[in-house]
Amino acid sequence: MERCACRFIYGLISMKIMKQIFVFIGCILLWVWNPARAQETGVEGIFPEVDGYDIAFDYPVYQPGNLWDYINGGADAYLSYDFIDLHIAGYSRGEGHPVKVELYRHATPVHAFGIYSQERYPDFHFVEVGAEGYQEGGILNFVAARFYVKIISHDDDPETEKFILELAGKVADNIDPEPSLPVALSLFPSENRLPRTETFVARNFMGHEFLSGVFAVQYEEGDDRFTLFLLEKEQPGECREVLEAYYRFTKTEFLEGEYHMMNDPYNGLVGLRLDGNRIWGVTGLDSEEQIRETLGSVCIAGTP
Repeated sequence: MERCACRFIYGLISMKIMKQIFVFIGCILLWVWNPARAQETGVEGIFPEVDGYDIAFDYPVYQPGNLWDYINGGADAYLSYDFIDLHIAGYSRGEGHPVKVELYRHATPVHAFGIYSQERYPDFHFVEVGAEGYQEGGILNFVAARFYVKIISHDDDPETEKFILELAGKVADNIDPEPSLPVALSLFPSENRLPRTETFVARNFMGHEFLSGVFAVQYEEGDDRFTLFLLEKEQPGECREVLEAYYRFTKTEFLEGEYHMMNDPYNGLVGLRLDGNRIWGVTGLDSEEQIRETLGSVCIAGTP
């Protein structure tokens, strides 16, 4: 009898503990998915108040687990750039001119620039907002610090476009009054550099898994148009591992030295130069002589 009583009491205690655990988990889930959580993260302070416009926070806070619900097939690209969360606010004046502001927050400014660089083209109309931005009709996108910001309106009349530009400036100032592009881009030489072609590729540069975290810039010299790229690692040994992986891919024996020429079946002749904890590369040139000359000047120009 005493043993049964003990089992009964133990069961009650276990049920009580389990109930407390479920309540705790439920509270955590409500906190994570609460649409008003923007106020708790401090992000709502980025959305400025504008005279004559009402602000509405009617959207949930999207995170990696549910970003597909908002941008569907485009979510994978954002997730590859260490996406953290998305906060959205709507601006309206009476019944018309609805404007939506989307704040995509990423782990680092480099990752925010990376996803921005994948969606902008050199022939866009660029505006002085954030570290870099462009406006096309009722759409204005820019990058500042860890945020990739999109301001969208279905109205593209001059008044709305003007308001969007002014709103973007206020949002950018609230994020970072003095934003800048990633420092690594300043290592690339300016001569023959094509403007607005800078990119950061978080994964699978040129289709290779071993080439990750790569900055790239396009150049044009005479009839040649080529791409310079830079991969930085914490230790020089990590760069050697990248080179060894490339040699294995091309099924050739690893060669010691500063310059490395890869006959890439997918990208043609690719030249690499080992520079301490950096690998400089070039693709788009046809001869090893051109590659050596180009990489030589780049590395000299890229020395801090």
